[in-house]
Amino acid sequence: MFGLKEMYAERDRMYWRCKRHEMRAQSDRENMKQQILDSISSTKGLITSFALGMTTQTDAAVGIRKTLLKAAQVEAVKAASEYAAKKFNL
Repeated sequence: MFGLKEMYAERDRMYWRCKRHEMRAQSDRENMKQQILDSISSTKGLITSFALGMTTQTDAAVGIRKTLLKAAQVEAVKAASEYAAKKFNL
């Protein structure tokens, strides 16, 4: 009556289709996690990780060195100007 039987059947088909998609998505997520863990723990992954870490540390060291040199330069100019002012009574 009024197509209720067909609507119930369609609802059931949609429910089971959704369940299949959810199960497939879950298994795909687990497979992806496993692949990522395998690639990270491989020799190539460890070397890549080490290299990236090294470049990050090197970039940080370069930035810190530049900051320190700039501060030292400012202090040196300040000290030189104070010395010159005392020496020449400016």
